Amino acid sequence: MKSRFLLMLSLLALAGCATTPVAKRTVGLPAEFSVALPAADLDVRLAEDLRTSANPLRFRADGTVVPCRSLVYYAPMEAALARALRDAARPAGEGVLRLTVLDFCADERGETPVARVTLAAGKRRASAVRPLPEGWGAPDLRTALAQALQEAFAALFQEQ
Repeated sequence: MKSRFLLMLSLLALAGCATTPVAKRTVGLPAEFSVALPAADLDVRLAEDLRTSANPLRFRADGTVVPCRSLVYYAPMEAALARALRDAARPAGEGVLRLTVLDFCADERGETPVARVTLAAGKRRASAVRPLPEGWGAPDLRTALAQALQEAFAALFQEQ
């Protein structure tokens, strides 16, 4: 009985080693990117539909929505986005600003696939869209989402 258990445990360990590991990535905001935040701290939350997935969503041309499993962040998506945005924020006020990520996705429903990010802080909203190259992969999506996140975050506080 003990030898069977050890054999099964060995087989399971070998099966786990046979899978191809997926590279875990940072969000990708450039280190020099910085935005004056009209608060002392930032509370970042994902919209409810985004919380169901550990990966950015992918809106396919056929109308289906699936997680983009090829892009995996080093931490749960909400934590990775919160860390990246907090690192980019220069506190310039008091209190906590609650930021909600409404869109963080690859959208293939139009003629050209795009990465789309939409942020909301109170009644303010900002969106950014970046085109994805033909035959795009995880590195392309990561770069496009980071650029869109940077643009949307900066736009959210431009007119304050």
